[in-house]
Amino acid sequence: MRESRYGLAGSRPLPPHPAIIEERLAVQHDEIQGLLVDNQGLAATHVALRQELEVSKHELQRADKFAPSLHVVKDLQTRELFEKSVKMEDECRAGSTFGKCQAR
Repeated sequence: MRESRYGLAGSRPLPPHPAIIEERLAVQHDEIQGLLVDNQGLAATHVALRQELEVSKHELQRADKFAPSLHVVKDLQTRELFEKSVKMEDECRAGSTFGKCQAR
């Protein structure tokens, strides 16, 4: 038995109406435009973050250069204070300046 050209058996669905296709394309176009704007914003943020990272690395390198000298200065100050306190204790033990020691 032969089926007619317009029979239901084996027929494919009709393609969507062109207006529906155009509407879908317009929605996709709007989504793509939104993604492009988001991508541009992310790219700008990425560039700014990379620049900040470079500045931070540079500042860290500068701090690393000066850290040892700051340690030396701090050690010298600590040593001076220690020597001063030892001298004051010796003076107090000597008893000659007992009144001064209590005032300190």
